Amino acid sequence: VIYGNALLLTTSHGDIIAVQPESGGICNRTRIYGDNLSRMWHALGADGVLRVHVADQVIGLDWDDFLLACA
Repeated sequence: VIYGNALLLTTSHGDIIAVQPESGGICNRTRIYGDNLSRMWHALGADGVLRVHVADQVIGLDWDDFLLACA
């Protein structure tokens, strides 16, 4: 999914990666616990918080702070 100028990649293993589509450069990445059987969901709210649900965890990331390396 593209949010603004970054491509968001997520996996059921808990990987959360933001990439610049033009260059392929990684803006930022993090990982929370997940596995092959985990359900995964994400959404960027109007408040600028990226909410990610993997397995039994829900986290919120400030999208602008997460993309700081691409600013």
